[in-house]
Amino acid sequence: MTFLYHWYIRFLSVALIGYAFGGRGFAYLGLPPFYIDSILWLFSFIILLLKPGWLRLLYSPITWLLLIFMSWGAIRTFIYIPEYGLNALRDGVLWSYAIFALAVGYILSRKEMWYQLIRWYEKWFFVRYIIWAPLAFLIYYLFNTYIPRWPWGPGGGVPIVQLKAGDIAVHISGILSFALVVLPHFYKRRPPIKWIIFWLFWFISFAIVGSKNRGGFLSILTVLLLLMFHINPLRWTRMMLIGFIFLAFFSIFSMMGVEIDVGKRNISITQMTDNVISILIPSQSTSLEGTKKWRLEWWRKIVNYTVYGPYFWSGKGFGINLADDDGFQVTDDHSLRSPHNGHLTILARMGVPGFALWLIMQIWFAAALWWNYLKRRWHGLYREAALFLWILTYWLAASVNAAFDVYLEGPQGGIWFWSIFGAGLGLMLAESRKEHARLIVSHSLPTAGR
Repeated sequence: MTFLYHWYIRFLSVALIGYAFGGRGFAYLGLPPFYIDSILWLFSFIILLLKPGWLRLLYSPITWLLLIFMSWGAIRTFIYIPEYGLNALRDGVLWSYAIFALAVGYILSRKEMWYQLIRWYEKWFFVRYIIWAPLAFLIYYLFNTYIPRWPWGPGGGVPIVQLKAGDIAVHISGILSFALVVLPHFYKRRPPIKWIIFWLFWFISFAIVGSKNRGGFLSILTVLLLLMFHINPLRWTRMMLIGFIFLAFFSIFSMMGVEIDVGKRNISITQMTDNVISILIPSQSTSLEGTKKWRLEWWRKIVNYTVYGPYFWSGKGFGINLADDDGFQVTDDHSLRSPHNGHLTILARMGVPGFALWLIMQIWFAAALWWNYLKRRWHGLYREAALFLWILTYWLAASVNAAFDVYLEGPQGGIWFWSIFGAGLGLMLAESRKEHARLIVSHSLPTAGR
């Protein structure tokens, strides 16, 4: 059983790296209709079945909320299998991927596993992803016709590497938090040349996301705003200085007319500005305002037929193509199935009860992480506090991006989101056990007068 457990950790680690570095291309690895996420899900289920130690997570009310949420999702899925078949199961990953939260929470419920996680993340993500992400994104858009494709999937085949700007935004937000919050407590100072390379590629990734994806751009800005008040001012000042230098050169190239054509939106300072403005007020850009209007109309319709309509209690369930049924399909092959908002997808498919469970669970999770962070800072446990802040910022970036993209509904986003959620559950359990041990030791020590 221990052998199986260790192989599961290796498999999960490789899969998470694959989903981050390969994106949508890695998600289609397998044989239709079963891809690598199906194998990983089954492996996770077997591990939980054979390792009842995960039941320790039930000490947290968040775990109970998670299980109730999954149960309601299962009810809204299984009754539609006779009608929609495998489509019901594929749409049901929105709740069934939560099994990774339980598996990861169990793995990281031991303190020593966190040191292994930090070493793994520092080795495979801290610099490698920052360098790889912008290169892979540009290669896909500039040399799309030359990239090998899987002979299945929508659009006549999916490229073996296809990163979405929103996914990149989530990961570079987590990496930024790791660099500014976690690394100073676990590693010695790095040579300046490594930091220069890191910040150069980080800002290149930021420019790509800011030009290409409004939701991803907003998720990064949200994380930056949170971190601004909780990191060393000197470290923040250095980052801002490098950022201003990069943006200055970026602006100069844009004013000279140097732009990179990556589809409907170019990579330029003008495009970044338009994206920011379009979030708040109507934009002059026809494409930006068109997609914004399309999304708002669809979201408004979902609210009307759930909160104020006949699908209040049940939602439309899993299996039905929401884009077709709601009248907002924009693809010829009908591959779009859900609105570009994972939170409202839950409302549309699970009704108000499922949406309420979702909101309560996510708010409770974020509040618990925040409270644990503040409590450890107050007691001078800065290393432990850094871990809570890191998971909180990663979760925040993923949640914001999910509000503007089909993120939770796919494995490259959904498995990562629920793994982050599970990491938070595991960290809270590991720290509570550590506090309990310290309390036992303190009460067992002899005191004066005994």
